[in-house]
Amino acid sequence: MTNTLLRFGIPLGADEGRGNMLEPKQAFKFRARFYNFGPINGGLEMTQQLLSITRPARTQQEAPVHAYNSTAYAMGKATWGTLTAVFYDDITNVARTLVDYQLQKQANITEQTHPAAGVNAKFTMTIENMDGGDVNVLDTWYIEGAWIQAHSESQHDYSNAAGLNTIQCIIRFDNASQLGGLMPNTVDYISGNTVG
Repeated sequence: MTNTLLRFGIPLGADEGRGNMLEPKQAFKFRARFYNFGPINGGLEMTQQLLSITRPARTQQEAPVHAYNSTAYAMGKATWGTLTAVFYDDITNVARTLVDYQLQKQANITEQTHPAAGVNAKFTMTIENMDGGDVNVLDTWYIEGAWIQAHSESQHDYSNAAGLNTIQCIIRFDNASQLGGLMPNTVDYISGNTVG
């Protein structure tokens, strides 16, 4: 019997057949962990209350190099965008309390003070793509130097019979690395040469 699934792939060229279709990662199989979010060692509850989160995106700025009759472009500084995380506002107020604690750690509104060193208010987090089981992680984004840039809450609405209260946080961070064998720092995948 013919295996028709082999025909789902894209033709690769003369006499090369088709490559098999690969299973895409599913958007709802993920986990985000928060370290030192709010209190020291706080953040586990935020993992449990998370509804959605965006993944890191980076922009490489351009630096024009002007010549006689044309312009070329050098690569300027790279810039990370922000993440958007949405949490359920639970009836025990745990998520609400931790967000408030983190905001207070960043800027004490009551005393009108900031931490002596900005890094003291930052937290670390990971975003993991899972395979649907309990332990297997397909890849991990490791986020460093994170802090809440802005936060907002869902509105109350008598006409929304199925609505749930949520808390949205815009997270600014300093750097992100993708782990899980995807971005090694010892092998140059393009040339195949060891670089460090």
